[in-house]
Amino acid sequence: MLAAGPVTARDALPVEMRRGGAAVTEAIAVALISGLMTLLGVLLSNSRSRAVMEVKIDELRRQMEKHSSLIERTYWSERDVAVLYNDVESIRGRD
Repeated sequence: MLAAGPVTARDALPVEMRRGGAAVTEAIAVALISGLMTLLGVLLSNSRSRAVMEVKIDELRRQMEKHSSLIERTYWSERDVAVLYNDVESIRGRD
């Protein structure tokens, strides 16, 4: 049969927690320690990932600067070739 009397939230807890003794305190301590260790692990992992990402970004920046320099030199070379081509055409036209 059912127990007489009002049912409380405490009745829904496991027996160890109803006692209110060291088991509850120990469980809370374990949960806090594991949470802090997890947080520490996440922070360390993120800092390492950030350092690796910054190195990769710096390398990409250097490569981009080299590429931009090459594009600029190509532009000036093509412009100079066009000027020379016009000079050659004008010299041929005089003959």
